[in-house]
Parts: sequence; C-alpha cells; structure tokens
Amino acid sequence: THIIVDEVHERSVQSDFLLTVLKEVVHKRSDLRLILMSATVDCQKFANYFNRCPVVTIPGRTFPVEARLYLNICLHTVTLVF
Repeated sequence: THIIVDEVHERSVQSDFLLTVLKEVVHKRSDLRLILMSATVDCQKFANYFNRCPVVTIPGRTFPVEARLYLNICLHTVTLVF
C-alpha cells in the first residue's frame, strides 16, 4: 500500500523512469501511497509533478560523524575465509 523512494534528489535515467511509472500507477490506484524522501530536494518541483501532492517537512539537525576505516579488518577476514 506504500512505496518509499529515498534520496529522490539523486537523479538518473533509472530513477526518472521509476518516477514516471509511479506517477501513472498512483493515478490509477487511489489506495497506493507514494512517499518521496530527501534532505536536499526541491519539494515544490516534485509536488507539482505529482499533481500538487501534500508536502511534509520534518525539521532536522546535523550530528558529528566520525569516519572509521575497517579495510584492514575486512581484508583479514576475507583472507581467512578464502
């Protein structure tokens, strides 16, 4: 009953085709809910494309992220397996 497309701002031929198909499907199936998500999308553009659908904005905040590289551990584990 629900289809979720995340990171909708990352456009490609495949994602544009998917949105085109979903627009037709949602038009034919009133019980189906399409949820498009992105932190950096132009909401109005997508709302207009999907016939002025409602937009829900959820405020967020950023948090510090620590990047750790586990490449050596992964390589060691893979060599043990093979």
